[in-house]
Amino acid sequence: MALRYHTRVAEKSRENLGRTELWEGTSLRQKAYIAILSTIAAHKAHAGLLRPLYQLCQRHPDLAFRRRAFQLEIANFRQVVQLFLEHRDEIHHPDPELAITFGLLLVAFTMREHLMDTSKQRWSDVFPNAVAQFGRELPRMFLRYLGVKDPDAPPEPHPVIQRLEEFRAKADSEKSAGKMKIQRGGDSPPAESGN
Repeated sequence: MALRYHTRVAEKSRENLGRTELWEGTSLRQKAYIAILSTIAAHKAHAGLLRPLYQLCQRHPDLAFRRRAFQLEIANFRQVVQLFLEHRDEIHHPDPELAITFGLLLVAFTMREHLMDTSKQRWSDVFPNAVAQFGRELPRMFLRYLGVKDPDAPPEPHPVIQRLEEFRAKADSEKSAGKMKIQRGGDSPPAESGN
């Protein structure tokens, strides 16, 4: 069941990443914001499901299961890297592919660490409003690491970024009002997110 779900999510992500109409004319900065904000939104909206899924994929006794889950994740990851490599000429890191890979891993590891901290106490002094802070700082960190010109500039307007920002603002306001629950379902990020 878990592998079937993991496969379905991976296939949906690959499908979204392969939708040329979604990415056509999208700048490197826009792609960075879409990829990172959709990752944050998915981790926020589906924490109750993702947390045990990550644990299962790490600890499952069947090595073939763990390998298959890892292969699905790596296939999607490589597709995201290729999407960013379309902007190789804007990346001033000496090894653009390595920079993209490393930068995206840092984003993924940050989100997993935050997701696995079920009490949300360990980092709450540093990140009292993690979703908003991650949404601002992770894209800046990623773009800066790539060596993109003016990494602190906001992204150009894009409808997916706008919906992701609205989702984040809603999550932030619900958290401050004490309503946001970590649950299996809940509000979902936009379907076009691709990650």
